[in-house]
Amino acid sequence: MINKTAKELEQLARDNWSNPDQLVKILSEVTYRKRQRAIKLSQHLVERLCALSEDCFLWPTTEIMESYNEHTDSDRYVNTASILSALGYRAGNKGHEDIMRRQILSDIYNREIPNIISEEYMRECGKPKSGLRLKKIANTIAARTKDAKRSKKDYSLAIKHWESDLRYIKREFYNNRYNFKWPIT
Repeated sequence: MINKTAKELEQLARDNWSNPDQLVKILSEVTYRKRQRAIKLSQHLVERLCALSEDCFLWPTTEIMESYNEHTDSDRYVNTASILSALGYRAGNKGHEDIMRRQILSDIYNREIPNIISEEYMRECGKPKSGLRLKKIANTIAARTKDAKRSKKDYSLAIKHWESDLRYIKREFYNNRYNFKWPIT
């Protein structure tokens, strides 16, 4: 693959879009390339490999987009019941101290949780200690953070708590477990 152009590697990736072994080989080649096209292909390959794996997902960001109309559903926090609020997780002026918030988040990730919302929502939460459970927790916090950043109200303390808690659960549960493992050559 070293002799293939980025355009040829893009086509090869399209032809093998459902073949993780082939995509990893392509990724291991484009990782060392510096041109924008190769960098973009590398990002697409990582996203695709994560989508093909149940044990991998991309960590959410709390950066907000320029235009309010550009955000996706995963960027939006629908202010309905969440497993976090139902189990006592609170941030901001009326929230808990760091140690309590983190204990609640750890419990939600590690333990069975009661079926207190809809069955469909509970399926989205996945099993204890699963990538699906961690993804639900992280996406809920990240989406709430983005909405707070867009708000005209002052949520600065809540945003500080949420971003701190995201760093905590990423460090404790995500890193070296659910993030994409780069190929070793």
